[in-house]
Amino acid sequence: MPANRTHQYARETAASTLLSGVHDRERREERDIDKVDLQRARRYGMKEDGKKGREKYTYGGVVFIYDPRRNVAITSWKIGEASKRSGTNVTTPIMLEKHKFESKEQKKEMKYQHKRLTLLLNEEEGKSQWTSHSVLIIDMSGSMRADDVNGARCRSDGVWMSLARDYVKDLLTKGLRGPNDLISIVAMKEE
Repeated sequence: MPANRTHQYARETAASTLLSGVHDRERREERDIDKVDLQRARRYGMKEDGKKGREKYTYGGVVFIYDPRRNVAITSWKIGEASKRSGTNVTTPIMLEKHKFESKEQKKEMKYQHKRLTLLLNEEEGKSQWTSHSVLIIDMSGSMRADDVNGARCRSDGVWMSLARDYVKDLLTKGLRGPNDLISIVAMKEE
């Protein structure tokens, strides 16, 4: 990324409004966390629903709790396993771009084909048309929030990007997969 774009994003992040409560200011000072770290976490980090309508963000080795109704940072802490030599501490996350269709007609046709194939593949007689069925089991436990994968916000982001790029896109591009190849994903979570 060109240096001028990096500075542009940094300015935008630092300029984003985020109020801090007394507790948050005390914890950040005690834990040596800058306010811009919270702003980056809110902008680029992994978001999880918290208690009482709050949100939990994890990014760059920092976790913070945010109250979106009041636009206030509640508290924050550093993650012990965050590495200074990997993850978002050394590499900007890769953001996958949304596919751009050539025309509205192409987009409409793709949606129609997707719906048609989904219905067909779910029917009993449609199952005979499957050419393959892959079942992927993805670890979504707490350890997958660790920020130690270069080019990803966290381990789980790295897994999803790798699946999208390497397992789906590359195989479709090479003609090794098609619309009759089924992929099922099982997400294993703590609960």
